[in-house]
Amino acid sequence: MISSLKLNKVILRSLGSQALSTQTSACPHVQSKITNNENLKPFEKIPVASKYSLIRGFLPGGDFYGKNLDDFYRITQLKYGDVFKFPGMFGRRDIVMTFNPDDFATIFRTEGVWPFRDGLDTLTYHRKVRGAEFFGNVGGLVTEQGELWSRLRSTVNPVMMSPKAVKDYIPPIDVVAKEFVEVIKQKRDSETLEVDKNFRNVMNNWALESIALIALDTRLQCFDEKNKSPDADILINGMHTFFELSYELDIKPSVWRYFATPKFNKLMKSLDDVTAAAIKYIDQAKQRMKQQAPKEQDEMSVLEKLIKIDRKVAVVMAMDMLFAGIDTTSTGLTSCLLCLAKNQDKQDLLREEIKQIPNDFLTAKDMNNLPYLRACIKESLRIYPVVSANARSAGQDIVIGGYKVPKGVTVGMPMHVLMHDDKYFKNPKQFIPERWIKGSDLYKGNSDPFIYLPFGFGPRSCIGKRLSNMELEVVLINILKNFEVEFNHSTENAFKSNTVNVPNIPLQFKFSDL
Repeated sequence: MISSLKLNKVILRSLGSQALSTQTSACPHVQSKITNNENLKPFEKIPVASKYSLIRGFLPGGDFYGKNLDDFYRITQLKYGDVFKFPGMFGRRDIVMTFNPDDFATIFRTEGVWPFRDGLDTLTYHRKVRGAEFFGNVGGLVTEQGELWSRLRSTVNPVMMSPKAVKDYIPPIDVVAKEFVEVIKQKRDSETLEVDKNFRNVMNNWALESIALIALDTRLQCFDEKNKSPDADILINGMHTFFELSYELDIKPSVWRYFATPKFNKLMKSLDDVTAAAIKYIDQAKQRMKQQAPKEQDEMSVLEKLIKIDRKVAVVMAMDMLFAGIDTTSTGLTSCLLCLAKNQDKQDLLREEIKQIPNDFLTAKDMNNLPYLRACIKESLRIYPVVSANARSAGQDIVIGGYKVPKGVTVGMPMHVLMHDDKYFKNPKQFIPERWIKGSDLYKGNSDPFIYLPFGFGPRSCIGKRLSNMELEVVLINILKNFEVEFNHSTENAFKSNTVNVPNIPLQFKFSDL
């Protein structure tokens, strides 16, 4: 049996005592606004969703049963308004939800130097309780908070965020993308030119092969069934299990904090397997480093630089890259392909830009001037985002929708709902890449910069965003150089919500040779 008290103590300890006392000097006017304005409503007056209605809503026949997270947000917004609370239950804290982008700005601008973002408690448990002997105080950027998080982020930022590191990986990621193109040619039907209903598995193989090259410094041979590493399926299945079950256990109401449910046990076993695989490859890379002549820092791979910092840091960062680089990146590619397949005129415009690339094998220089490609990716992730919301704990006492919200309260920001609202985006259902290109008549500018945040914001933004964007750019260049892409099926309910959004329909794209 799991002790909820023990878990809560462990989680709080992992956050670091500083996490709940984030500096407030960044925006002192917010604090004075609260203390001096007698018209503000108290925190206790924020409308609260009924615990019973939430639990009942997720059961068969309930309002939320079988619904996407975005539909869930829309239903609750209609019922409770633009600002309301989800009550804490089963060991979780209250969450204030706001649908006002001005509130988003307030949250992010007052989060302080050590932003507190509620992590996934199941992952925190795995690293702080189940795997405490190995992980110790190196829980990773998702689970750590406060000063521990800040130290780790400062340590790995130069490795993960370096523009040079991203450029160095363009040629090998290009090789993986070219192999992906060859697999498409083999997998598609000879008459219809459509790939089959299991194409999502092929896309996952591309995503894993790409990120493993960076995170584990190895080729898993995901496209070669005869020589494919047995760890490839362990990692892909582990990621699927993680996102599916963490949604069930961490986002939906769950009693796992009080006793070990079957889903909880399955998730823990899956995380054990992923950890073991990561350790295996990190130790292999460490052994190779011992046998090789010493390298200059600029010559080292990302993994070699992380190993040089610390073995545990390398393992945790490799795992976090895998978590962030398989389902999320394959979802991003799915989003782009669906949008381009359903908007042939935009696909043609993008192909014209790509045709200007002179080399068969991509170089960093080739990637310098591709504004329409980047606009297409941005617009695709607006229409079909990888995640539906952001969340932060208030870094100081703030005002949300006219209510006092104390420091430390978690505030949820369902941005996807607003990205499809014509109040903020003209013709929001239409795929219009030009809205992201400066100088275009359709350019939307930065009028609502806190709505579109696919990689988060501020110090806790996604550390792998440059690598992720590079992977998408490289694979799209290769696909559109070789194929005209069509999707002659419905895109209704194209994605479903796990912890991240994942494809919910067969991805039977048609790939016609150019």
